[in-house]
Order: sequence, then structure tokens, then C-alpha cells
Amino acid sequence: NFIFTRIAKGMLSIDAMAKSSMLMDLENKNPTEINFLNNKVIERAHTMGEKVPYNEKIVHIIRETERSMKGSPQIAAERLWQQLHN
Repeated sequence: NFIFTRIAKGMLSIDAMAKSSMLMDLENKNPTEINFLNNKVIERAHTMGEKVPYNEKIVHIIRETERSMKGSPQIAAERLWQQLHN
């Protein structure tokens, strides 16, 4: 544990100004990597006969955002929670 903490100290601190690559893509109105991330999870789950409704909704939200070309949807955590559970 000490060794991990010592080596990973830089990874354990979070930069409050850091942005994910997907957020930067949306802000710059570029296509995101959603198909290489969540869509692959969906495809794999379907081949195994499993359902992944949250992943499907996330992919839908991101694709709609990409199509709108308006940048980041600025969805608050509470609103995203509601969208995922409706």
C-alpha cells in the first residue's frame, strides 16, 4: 500500500480544471470517442444476451449532443441521474 501510494501520488490528486477528452470534443464540436467506449460495452453485452440500459442512454445523450453541434450539453448531475432513470 505504501509503495502504491508513493508511486501513484500524482494520479491520486485531481486537477479541478481537468477536462475529459470527450468534454473537450463536445466543446469543440468534434465527434467523440463514444463508439469506442460505451458502444463497445453495449455491443459486447448484447452478444452475451445482457442488457445495459444506462450505457445505451449515455450513448444516446452523447450522439444527440454531437448531432446538435451546440457543444457541451452542460447537464447537471441531478438531471443526468433523472435522464438515466426514466
